[in-house]
Amino acid sequence: MTKPEVVAAAHFAVAEQTKVIQKEQKTATKLSLVTIISAEEQVVSGMNYHLTLKVKLDGKLKKAEATVWWQAWNKEAPYRLTSWKWK
Repeated sequence: MTKPEVVAAAHFAVAEQTKVIQKEQKTATKLSLVTIISAEEQVVSGMNYHLTLKVKLDGKLKKAEATVWWQAWNKEAPYRLTSWKWK
């Protein structure tokens, strides 16, 4: 079972990458999380989640690696997508 914090980070990464794609392509692209293939946690000034994700981009399955930085005490914006790479 995947920890709720990891699932939340994965959903945040997909939502943020959707915004990036839509801004770049100026189209209503649909990106959704299919599954979390792997996840690693790294304690920093907060927590880094290094995620390998299976996602669906406009109906096609793709794989991506994402890093999400999380700071619980940052109430305005606790999450930040720091890396997204298509595999």
